Amino acid sequence: MASSHPSVSFSDEELRLQAQGNGTAFSLALLRYARDHGEAPEAAARWLGTLFAPNWESLQGQGARAIAREAALNVVSRGGTLHELTGDEQQAEVTVTDAVDAEYLEAFGLKRVEADALYTVYEPIADALGYALRWERTGETITLVFRRRE
Repeated sequence: MASSHPSVSFSDEELRLQAQGNGTAFSLALLRYARDHGEAPEAAARWLGTLFAPNWESLQGQGARAIAREAALNVVSRGGTLHELTGDEQQAEVTVTDAVDAEYLEAFGLKRVEADALYTVYEPIADALGYALRWERTGETITLVFRRRE
């Protein structure tokens, strides 16, 4: 990467890891801030989803699979792992392992259920695109199901 200081450079891997950590940290900080100010972490995530929803308009008409793919990309870009992505225009399902580990939870003073509120961010996004979202945790995996509303 370019630097204005000739003796300092950052590898692509350093930048990727830093960006992943920052993405997770900023997300968790928002949830912690909400909780510390008497709001539910889910409310903060929904607010963020409402803020982000217009940026997803390019997926309008592309179907549930395209929406699920974008959600999976977001999780993986924070360091998560994609296990499965299936579906079509009507309904799609994505299964991921999140990047938020016990170390992050401890650092931000959050419980797992509070950190899982991050997935609520996709509810207003799905809604704006004409879909409903259902998500659940099973062990270490999160499954998100996007279904076209009738």
